Amino acid sequence: MRTAMIETVQRFFGARPESVGQAREFASETLAVWGLSERIDDIRLCRGLVLVAALADEWGVQDRTPLGKIVWSCFKTAGGTTA
Repeated sequence: MRTAMIETVQRFFGARPESVGQAREFASETLAVWGLSERIDDIRLCRGLVLVAALADEWGVQDRTPLGKIVWSCFKTAGGTTA
C-alpha cells in the first residue's frame, strides 16, 4: 500500500510580538489545507514549546543563520502518514 506524502510548507517570522499571532494563523491555515482541522484549536491555544512537544508527533529546533531558530513539527494523520 502506498501512502501519499503531504507537501512541506514553511514560512519565516521575524522576532516581533505580532509574529506569534501570524505563526499561529499560518499553522492553522496549513492544518486546514492538510485536512487536520481537528488540531487547529490545539495550535491556537499553544503557549510555547512545552505544548508543541505534547501535541506534535515529532518536533525539533534548528539554528537559523545569521539569526534566530527554526522550530519544526510533524503531525501524523489518521491513516498514519506524517503531515
